Amino acid sequence: MKKEELKMIEDELKVVNKEIMDDKYKTAVSKVKLIKSIRSGLGDVIKNNPSGVTIIKPSWFQRLLVKLKKIFTKF
Repeated sequence: MKKEELKMIEDELKVVNKEIMDDKYKTAVSKVKLIKSIRSGLGDVIKNNPSGVTIIKPSWFQRLLVKLKKIFTKF
């Protein structure tokens, strides 16, 4: 009885490990697709307006809030 249970557990572990590997592979493939689509989409924008980089600065209120958060999270 013990050997049968161990065999069943080993089989289940193999199935779960295979599912994990499949999920990792699918995730890697989707990451590559996303990166390619971002690069191809941004390429057109950069080609059309190469000097159009704008730096967005936070407002004085946002900077004040960030400084206050830093002060209160140190202690």
